[in-house]
Formats: sequence, structure tokens, C-alpha cells
Amino acid sequence: MNSVEPAVRTAAVLMIVMLSLVGAAARDPLELSGASGIAGGLDEEPVKTPFAKPPSKIDINTAGRETLERLPGVTPDIARKIIAGRPYSSVNDMLRAGISSVTVQRIAPMVYAGPVPVRPGERRQKCQQSCEQGLITG
Repeated sequence: MNSVEPAVRTAAVLMIVMLSLVGAAARDPLELSGASGIAGGLDEEPVKTPFAKPPSKIDINTAGRETLERLPGVTPDIARKIIAGRPYSSVNDMLRAGISSVTVQRIAPMVYAGPVPVRPGERRQKCQQSCEQGLITG
């Protein structure tokens, strides 16, 4: 019996064990930790996997009509009102655009008011206005 043969056999066994562990992790990442994906009782929340991607929020200052309509309770008319009322400095600013407080409360956890995008030429116009008002010199 060759002295290399036991080492090769051991390496092969280790490789098979590792591959089976990788396969188990691919099926259920929590299987290796003994968790089944369901917490101990029916009243507890399910265990979250480390691979779950948190949902991203929607920017009400830049989102398109179709994106806004995916929000709960947002109809095509409400989406048009949201777009027409831009820009918003906060989510609650949607109230001034005629969006009901119930709708604002419902979608608030899923949206945010991002920075107002500057249109081409708008920055120059604002700088000129500031110079004319004496706010900046030069």
C-alpha cells in the first residue's frame, strides 16, 4: 500500500463532506445551524436568513408613475398627484399635494423624499438670482 493513497482517500472524504455541507447551505442556509427557518412557536416571527435583501425605499421626488402605482393604495390618479406636487422635502409634504393622510401613513414606511434633482440650467439661474439679491458676490 502506497503512503500517498491514505492521504488521497482522506482528501476525497473531506471533499465529499464539504460539498454536502455546501449543498445543504444552498438549500437552506439555516439548516447547518439547526434552525429550520421557523421560530420556536407559532406566535414568533420567522428567522431571517443572512441572504435576505432588505426592500429598498422609493424616492417620491424621482419615482415614475408605474413605480408609485406599485405602492399600496396608490391609484393612477394619486400617482399623478404625487408627481404634480413635486418637489417634496419630506414624506408628509404629500399632504399639500392633496394626498390623503391615510394614504401617506400607509406608504410612509416604503418611501422617502430624496434630494430634489437640479435640472440643466437651473443651477445657473439660481446663482444669478443669488448674485442679484446680493447673497453672493463675484
